[in-house]
Amino acid sequence: KSWDAFTSEFKFRDIVLSGRGKYKFEVSNPDLKPYAGAGLAIHLMKSEVEIPSVSVYGVTVGGGDVDDSSTKIGLDLFGGVGYTVSEKADIVGEVMYRIVSDVGQFVISGGFVYWLGE
Repeated sequence: KSWDAFTSEFKFRDIVLSGRGKYKFEVSNPDLKPYAGAGLAIHLMKSEVEIPSVSVYGVTVGGGDVDDSSTKIGLDLFGGVGYTVSEKADIVGEVMYRIVSDVGQFVISGGFVYWLGE
């Protein structure tokens, strides 16, 4: 993600490597597949700020780049449901709350799963 603010540009990156475990709930409808789970994640974060120089009365002041990188451990708590639309395909919806250090992130996602093989 990057943004421009005033005359500066700010960039932020968070690459996530995670492992998660799922518990599938048994329900009477075999096409409905609800689940809940948790997992741990490693967040590789980097932020950069580009500050332009400013000329005041012919004198150039400031300018330069500032960056910071860090690696943090996060906790993922999630739940969702899959619905079978054919023998080899499911539609999936999920909500997740991700905790990284002192920051929380709420994620809503959806997708389509196609099972390869037999």
